Amino acid sequence: MHQLRRNVFIYLRRHYKYGILLLVNISLLLFNIWILTNTSSVKSSNTKKLSLEVIEHEYYKTLDDYEKGVHLRPQPIYAEEKNEPFEKDKTRIDEVYTQAQHKYKVPLKYDYSERSSYIVPSIEHQGTIKCSRVMKNDEQEINKAESLHIERPGKIPVPLETYQWWLSRCKDFRRARGYVEVATEQEEKWPLAFSLSIYRDFEQAERLLRAIWRPHNIYCIHIDVKSPLIFHRTVRALAKCFDNVFIASHLDKIKWGDVSVLLPDINCMRDLIRYYRGRWKYFINLTGQEFPLRTNYELARIAEIFNGSNDIAGSLSRMEMDRVIHKWGHRWSITYQQMIFYDTFEQKTQFYENVTFYKGEMHGLFSHNFVKYVVESKIGIDYLNWCKDTGHPSEHYYNVLNYNKYLNAPGGYYGMLTIVCLS
Repeated sequence: MHQLRRNVFIYLRRHYKYGILLLVNISLLLFNIWILTNTSSVKSSNTKKLSLEVIEHEYYKTLDDYEKGVHLRPQPIYAEEKNEPFEKDKTRIDEVYTQAQHKYKVPLKYDYSERSSYIVPSIEHQGTIKCSRVMKNDEQEINKAESLHIERPGKIPVPLETYQWWLSRCKDFRRARGYVEVATEQEEKWPLAFSLSIYRDFEQAERLLRAIWRPHNIYCIHIDVKSPLIFHRTVRALAKCFDNVFIASHLDKIKWGDVSVLLPDINCMRDLIRYYRGRWKYFINLTGQEFPLRTNYELARIAEIFNGSNDIAGSLSRMEMDRVIHKWGHRWSITYQQMIFYDTFEQKTQFYENVTFYKGEMHGLFSHNFVKYVVESKIGIDYLNWCKDTGHPSEHYYNVLNYNKYLNAPGGYYGMLTIVCLS
């Protein structure tokens, strides 16, 4: 044994170059094995990440699945399970999207997903429900609509964080949600300005904006100061996606019953006159919980027929005079454990000697000149200040200005009644 070790030592000393070369080769072999092992683990990690991305989006497999309604119960593509390159899956997904876009002439919207924590708006065939028949109280059509509602119960609302992510890509969002980017000549002749007073239900408010939005109109959004910060940020992100949508320059805290209910519209009116004077002919005030029954084209036709007159409701018989002869305010109620709006029974000074009070809705169709009169004339400003301690001024402010002839409000009611029918 000793002789063998001695012979090996003598051999290595005589041929040391071969020994060094052997050690280098062994080292390189071990290094290559280490590299291959780590590369395999990285690929595995990337595959998992890609799989999660596919799961999150829940794409359709085929166009047939889309047509059959399988998109309500999607079968996601898992790159890892199928042991296929992700790019191949992505190509197949793009093909399905292209086929659907070509056939339905609209971009696909975000799909329904049983796996995801939310359900988002999508283009979805709702059967053969005729909305016009439902509006006419057609019993058969109403029953059909009710059965559809039972089959597809209410959706889980989309988180505002998700909306913020979508709104970070404005062009894609507008295309996916189907905003109408064109308008008829009639609509462009009669541009409209809208105010939206919102404080909750962003999804509903966005649906409302989508229904009324046209590129030639102007839109002002007022957000209640009491709304959560994330709601404010999401609404502002929505406004940034459109050149003709803006947030009111002054936001107020809205309290039920008092003059603050009027302020969202007044704030938007001031901004529309100050910054967009001449770019619109009529003003329509809405809340986030409303939805139009007329198309934008029909609204433009109605505005043309009114031709400078206002569409503001007013009734003498419905007016509750205690709301304007007494001062009203807020106080804490021990019984209800909350702030309530109440009649103080303190006598209020008269606004004008000959003024007649009318009660009606605060929503209407206001001409450009009437809006200018409300926010710039002495009468409009004085009456708003006088209304600050009245009861429910939103139900008599515009109405009193519109129906008292001697106040000379543009587009006001002068006692003539003309009935015009739209074909």
